[in-house]
Amino acid sequence: MHWWALHRAAGINFLTGEEVAAADENTPCFYAVFLSLAGGYSIQPLGYAMKAFDFGGHGRIVPVRLAAGSPLNLTAYCVLSPDGQLYVTLINKEHGPNARDAAVAIVPGTACNRAEAIRLESGSGDISAKTGVALGSGAIQENGAWHGAWKSIKDNRKTGRFQISVPAASAAVLKFTTSVPSP
Repeated sequence: MHWWALHRAAGINFLTGEEVAAADENTPCFYAVFLSLAGGYSIQPLGYAMKAFDFGGHGRIVPVRLAAGSPLNLTAYCVLSPDGQLYVTLINKEHGPNARDAAVAIVPGTACNRAEAIRLESGSGDISAKTGVALGSGAIQENGAWHGAWKSIKDNRKTGRFQISVPAASAAVLKFTTSVPSP
């Protein structure tokens, strides 16, 4: 979704259903956002990705530069929200037996008082997982409730760098705040 926004798409239509036509038969959809259950819905991995985008996808796109010692299948997107918070989405597309975690150092370019991250990952690190997916260590419940949480990222006050590890086959949305709201 970030890629499409970066390329000025006006929107994306996710035309999914619980069943799709395969030749002359309907079969279960492998790319559905959700599946119906007796008590609500089962949110599928695409639904978690959409929720992660909702956190870090509103505002003005800001250029981001990646530099690495060795090539890594990592993508970064940056958005400045209308309220002045900077969101960086990191997607580590490494997967399989030789996949590598990404050790990322971020210099936001402005003084930040606080940084937090929310992670999108499956417990197994399997990109094809249909279960065990979590956002902010929380699952989206059948009724749509979600109780995941942002976690603080420590910074190095001397260099202004924030460091985070993004495991293979996972993503993280980072939020940089220039002022800490009063309680």
